Formats: sequence, C-alpha cells, structure tokens
Amino acid sequence: MTRLPAVLVTVTVVTATLLAGCGSTAGTALPASPSTGWVDESVTFPASGVTIDATFRHATGTTSALPAALLIAGSGPTDRNGNSTQVTGRIDTLRTLAGWLSDDGVASLRYDKLGSGQTGLGP
Repeated sequence: MTRLPAVLVTVTVVTATLLAGCGSTAGTALPASPSTGWVDESVTFPASGVTIDATFRHATGTTSALPAALLIAGSGPTDRNGNSTQVTGRIDTLRTLAGWLSDDGVASLRYDKLGSGQTGLGP
C-alpha cells in the first residue's frame, strides 16, 4: 500500500475541481487490462489525524500528465466503490465510474468515507 503525499492529494482535488468546472478492498482491485494499461492501486492519505484508505486508478508506464478526478461518495456509510452497508449486495457505482473515466484517459482517486470500507471512525 502506498501513502500519498499531501501535495498529490491537493493536486488531485484541484484537478477534479477544474474538471467539474469545465463540465467535463472493502473492495477488490480491478485487474489491469492489457489493452488499457490502467491499474487500481491501494493508497492512504492523512486527514485530521485519521488515515484514509483509498484507490488511485491510473495509467501505467506513462510519465505524461493526465487529467484526474476526485470521486466523492454521497450520503450514508459509503465506501470507495460506492457500496453501503445499508444496501444489500454490491452496487459499485464509484468503481464503475472510475472505469469509465479511465476509458477516456482520466485518472481518479476514490476513498472510503469515515466508518466505511477499511477506514475507521478516527479519534
């Protein structure tokens, strides 16, 4: 598991904000597709004394800058993949969205909300 530096998280948030303005394990990782070269990497980042577990979907083998999006789950105890303990079965809305974004060349970061997935409640 990789720990993301705060700078990368900040850049991702800024990039996601710009993309939105332009209109443009609790789960398991998606395998890299040989045709796309994209992988889901488990990462963590600190937020107010809590370690947040996340998935960074990115292209492999490239040093080029890519657009990125920060995927934020809606209300309730929703994990990084878009699943909730309040709903029976797997929905995987955010995991699916990350796949669609990568099909269009956009990297993404999605994270477990507090108390969901692998992220705890904190202090």
